[in-house]
Amino acid sequence: MTEKHENEFHEAVMAAFRALVDSKGLHVVLLRVEPHVSYTDYVLIATGTSDRHVSTLASGLEDALSGFGISAMGKEGADRGHWALMDFGFLVAHVLQKEAREYYQLDSLWPQAEVVARHEGEVPEEWDDDWDDDGEWESGDDGDL
Repeated sequence: MTEKHENEFHEAVMAAFRALVDSKGLHVVLLRVEPHVSYTDYVLIATGTSDRHVSTLASGLEDALSGFGISAMGKEGADRGHWALMDFGFLVAHVLQKEAREYYQLDSLWPQAEVVARHEGEVPEEWDDDWDDDGEWESGDDGDL
């Protein structure tokens, strides 16, 4: 990949991250998973507070990348709002509600990945006890949702 293309991809990835932050996504984390996986370079994970919020975050992410001429190669769940998965090739984005993020613990799937950017957002007061100081989910005693 040329330096010009790397810069364009980095700008697009950061625009996607900012779109989620600007739309009040919670616990937004951008991971560089390349060279650890072969299917993408970056994974972007964010939490939405409701079906509508997840859908809005997913839409905003798509809009941000469309400004770079990039569209999703695949998209699942954005219309249902519990979990949106979008594949842009070089970037795979997961926007989930709290319960799904806690259950699937996507943040822990790539422990060797570089954290490129992280934004906690304003967490609803009733969620405060569910996150540790590193922004990771604390599991409950029984592991149930």
